[in-house]
Amino acid sequence: MSLKVCVLKGGISSEREISLKSGQAIERALKELGYFVFNIDYRGPEELLSLKKREVDVVFIALHGVGGEDGRIQGWLETMGIPYTGSGVLASALAMDKSFSRRIWKTEGLKQPYWQVIDSPCFSLKISPPFIVKPARGGSTIGV
Repeated sequence: MSLKVCVLKGGISSEREISLKSGQAIERALKELGYFVFNIDYRGPEELLSLKKREVDVVFIALHGVGGEDGRIQGWLETMGIPYTGSGVLASALAMDKSFSRRIWKTEGLKQPYWQVIDSPCFSLKISPPFIVKPARGGSTIGV
């Protein structure tokens, strides 16, 4: 008997379209491996209520960005007692904030390139090109 897997895709972030594509690829791969797979195009926590009725074995989280990678969905699933893939609530929340994550890495002695947080429209740039500007709490580098 194969596991019943729900691929959770879509989401509410600006990374929705990428998540839909990721979810589709994951669903296809899992089916090829012989798993019983269904998906939920996630638009809010109320969509998770059906998971208990469907007796899912595990949720494969294919959500990107805010609401998917930041610990929220993980918290909902843990509250419902449903196993899921990926990091837990705390690790997801901490990892989603690039500035906070980098401070943790620095404390642990991990090497990293110089970085700067720009938190005001009036800032003085302390680095010179080339550089990459990314939102502090985004995942897929959309618009960069």
